[in-house]
Amino acid sequence: MVALWIGYAFIGLSVPSLIITHDYYNLFIIPLIALSLSGLGHLIINKMAQQPKSWQLLFYGVVLISVLYPAWISRNALLSNDYRPEILGWIKMGRELPKGSHIVGITHDYNTRLLYYGGIAVDPWAYAADAEMNNLSGGNSDFLDPYWEQFFKEKTKDADYFLVTIAGELDAQPVLKNMLDQYSFVEGDGYILYDLKKPK
Repeated sequence: MVALWIGYAFIGLSVPSLIITHDYYNLFIIPLIALSLSGLGHLIINKMAQQPKSWQLLFYGVVLISVLYPAWISRNALLSNDYRPEILGWIKMGRELPKGSHIVGITHDYNTRLLYYGGIAVDPWAYAADAEMNNLSGGNSDFLDPYWEQFFKEKTKDADYFLVTIAGELDAQPVLKNMLDQYSFVEGDGYILYDLKKPK
């Protein structure tokens, strides 16, 4: 068990950005915690076996509720939102965007939704969270840095359009926002499309 915990610590120290930002990289800690607590669980179960039936029923009832209640809350959270109408929005966007163009952009899930439902490939631009992750791993990609002006020119030199489907990202990246303000744009349902061939 000690070796497993040391291994987890090494993973956390070597790739802290993943451990901090993505919950699923921590999934293997669940069996590790369960195994670590198994000795304590064994002691509790043995102690409860010596108690009167009423105490046993109360204890196991509390354990059952403590397991079922979070499961019920998670189930309700999954069923409370119907995301099926969102698919129609991505299909519509795919129909409206210019076909056969080289598009760079900030889109949801690094463009997987638009590519899957709308059939439009977009060369992804970094999210503000990517810069934070880069900083956590020792890099320096502050979105206020003038470096991004040069990066923008290189990234978009062969591009026709710049697509934004996450409006908040423009506010988080002021250098990019200033660069894009130089171009004419059209607004659609859930997106802004900047025409990189048409400066204002």
